[in-house]
Amino acid sequence: MNQLNSTTHVPLIIMKGIVKRFPGVIALNQVDFELLPGEVHVLLGENGAGKSTLIKVLSGAFPADSGEIFIFGEKVTIESPEVPLKKGLRFIYQELNLVPQIDIARNIFLGVEPLGIRKLGIINTSTLYKTASQLLERFNIQLDPHRIVSTLSVTQQKMVEIARALVTDARVIVLDEPTDVLESTSRNDLFKVINHLKKEGVGFIYISHRYAEVYELGDRVTILRDGKNVGTFSIRDLTLETMIEKMIGGKIGKQYPSLPTPQEKIILRLENFQKGTAVLGIDFMLRKGEILGITGLMGAGKTELARAIAGVDPPTSGNLYIEDKKVTVRTPEEAIRHGISFLTENRKTEGVILDQSLRNNYGLPNINRLSPFGLVKIKKMNDEIDFYMKELTIKAPHRFTLAGQLSGGNQQKLVLAKWLGTHAKVILFDEPTRGIDIIGRREVYRIMQELLAEGTSIIMFTSDYAEAMEMSHRVMVMRRGKIVKEFPRNTASEDDILKAAIGVGEFR
Repeated sequence: MNQLNSTTHVPLIIMKGIVKRFPGVIALNQVDFELLPGEVHVLLGENGAGKSTLIKVLSGAFPADSGEIFIFGEKVTIESPEVPLKKGLRFIYQELNLVPQIDIARNIFLGVEPLGIRKLGIINTSTLYKTASQLLERFNIQLDPHRIVSTLSVTQQKMVEIARALVTDARVIVLDEPTDVLESTSRNDLFKVINHLKKEGVGFIYISHRYAEVYELGDRVTILRDGKNVGTFSIRDLTLETMIEKMIGGKIGKQYPSLPTPQEKIILRLENFQKGTAVLGIDFMLRKGEILGITGLMGAGKTELARAIAGVDPPTSGNLYIEDKKVTVRTPEEAIRHGISFLTENRKTEGVILDQSLRNNYGLPNINRLSPFGLVKIKKMNDEIDFYMKELTIKAPHRFTLAGQLSGGNQQKLVLAKWLGTHAKVILFDEPTRGIDIIGRREVYRIMQELLAEGTSIIMFTSDYAEAMEMSHRVMVMRRGKIVKEFPRNTASEDDILKAAIGVGEFR
């Protein structure tokens, strides 16, 4: 069990009686929190419990309505993000916050660029790119620091965000779902850096829905429920079952449902499918009512394959067949017309429109179905979004709530809801449970089970090996753009999948 490494337990951060209200909801209700030097203090709760809101109050993104905040023993008024940054606090949010139009190195050093001639403000570009390369190597990230961020996958962007937080000497690092799209090797690299910095007295506030990480990294845990502090506990005194019960206010049932047997009918087939150098000659078949899990390391080509099938980034060669009929999919609209829906991993920029309501977001991919004669069936659209809000427990006051006002996990549920409404033959799930709590995961898995029973087929692209094993009839492992191994259900361990992904042992 991790121990506090600091010689002093004077708190780095104290938050007392924090209150934050939004229209129709009290997001934080008299919440207390503290962080000690050399500690990983885990912040847990369901989607919408108030975790990210508390962090945004500390960061200056949201002003608190009431309460007190002390940083390194000094009472502060946080009126802007500049205040905590100047005091040595660094934040990695659940949603990506990079500038997509500039390269990796300039994102990493944004605002803290090394200067060659300080008085003139001239940037030392040689130092900038050299240091950026060193930071990337620290996480075993094989990326050119000159590469433009918009060309990176979500997983790669997340690693760049983490590297950026370590550019300057931070005393407190806040990590909001840092591993939600990372596979095991990237997670292990991150954990090594965290444990090293703990020994130097750096404090971490860590938010995650991957509960095994709580016991790998955590020293203490504070649990929020419905905007209130349920309690703060030593990790060693809290079992996983008790922790989950305190989060949800009751007992949790079986996490993974049983999967119905697929039909023999082939619903989708890829033949020598290729997208540049990212996807190389993929061949596979998908049966009706089957979940095919596809996993692999960062950069293996999972997301690129999903986007090519969905017509977001059309393939450069190869064939796609739906029910033995060769089809051409060059746009998402064509994919929808052929019965293919795509739940993107990047919900913030591609999954939802943040300044539009839940109802309007739901209506976008369903508008043709909901307006057969050019007139939108408003009541039907209202009834459908209300149904999915209840079915997926999307926490929002009403259907007119803006998507940007939802927590990250509830935004993910909204993405799922709008694509369920298309009644597709094949649904591509790219990281379907990213940022979703344990109750939300069970709901997503239950929906997937129901879709299978109705004859819908699913391709699930996931970096979570346990999810791939438990929620797939077959698991395919990608490496360097190719399928390198296929495991039938219940024949592989997480270690087997990892070996296939990195190309060692009998799978080399």
